Amino acid sequence: MTSPGSIILATLTAQTITNPRQTVVISDLWKNGPVVIKMLRRFGCPLCRYEARVLSNYKSEFDRLNVKMIAIGFDEVGLDEWVKGKFWDGDLYMDPELNIYNHFGLKKMGLARGLLSLFSSDFSKKMKLAEKLGVGGNYTKGNGFIMGGTYVIDKGGKVLFEFKQENALEYPSLKSIIKATGGNPDIVKLEDENHGTHPSKL
Repeated sequence: MTSPGSIILATLTAQTITNPRQTVVISDLWKNGPVVIKMLRRFGCPLCRYEARVLSNYKSEFDRLNVKMIAIGFDEVGLDEWVKGKFWDGDLYMDPELNIYNHFGLKKMGLARGLLSLFSSDFSKKMKLAEKLGVGGNYTKGNGFIMGGTYVIDKGGKVLFEFKQENALEYPSLKSIIKATGGNPDIVKLEDENHGTHPSKL
């Protein structure tokens, strides 16, 4: 498991989405500079797509800071649609054995809690924002029970920022993410910041 200040194991690997797949050591992803890593819950999830699109809106700031944007998924259901929809402006990798998810300590959500979230007012609010961006998606295709997370990792593998979902409706503070990369958090639009229902503290 990780926490701010911890070092990511250099032996962890991910796969490219190219055919044939290539194995990469994840420490190579930040050997030239810091990264923002988005651990995805499900490719077809409208809220996952919305959050990825919102974070991608700040790619120019990350580029200015020489920070790479990286997303990692585990279930291939919906992968092609995700790529075609261009919901994420960074690099994309797969972790089919959940080794990285397990190292990060990302949790599995129970069925009852997942169903309850679909009937919450927060879900309706977020869906309206997703529909406004026209991201689309579905609620049932693929494994949506492994929670996602967001991390900022520096060149040496030190975790500068960490956010772990407790349920599918939680997303991190964009201001906190950008601040952790050394950027100016004041550039974040209020609407974009408010999409995070459980901001993580630095």
